[in-house]
Amino acid sequence: IAPCGDDQACTFHCISNYETPLFHELNKCNIHDAGCIVLKEPEEKGECGGDNEVAISTLDINDMMGQWFIVMGLSPIYDCFPCQIFTFAKDEEDGRPMVYMDYQVDRVFGDTVNKTVIEHIEQPDPEKQGLLLFGGIQNGLFHSERWRILEFNSEFMIAAYCD
Repeated sequence: IAPCGDDQACTFHCISNYETPLFHELNKCNIHDAGCIVLKEPEEKGECGGDNEVAISTLDINDMMGQWFIVMGLSPIYDCFPCQIFTFAKDEEDGRPMVYMDYQVDRVFGDTVNKTVIEHIEQPDPEKQGLLLFGGIQNGLFHSERWRILEFNSEFMIAAYCD
């Protein structure tokens, strides 16, 4: 990963192709838990974009519960994978909303691996209920995303997100 620097595409490619459970535990211990390794901040913080895309003002997060199939994504790094299924549910321990993000990654070795990311969801602004914050552990590290739900009904949802 070191040769990647702060190139997210390179880092994702490297992790997806060479990761192991031991790698995840090492990341979690050294970076997340103990703080032995401090990650470098990007030299330029990219803009999230979509500032003109306003999140819907009213969203009952309970209406999102269940399986949603991701049929289109725009980022070849993060959301153009085959067989993406996001399952929204309530955490059995504390009742918080959460999502299981299941997807597949085609690796350089010719095989395909199944991946699952589990994140909790918050609605921080009661005036903009379509603005959602997702957060959880991915590859041994804390990961967060800011989603804007642009359109929602029982048939489909359109969302924009940023890391």
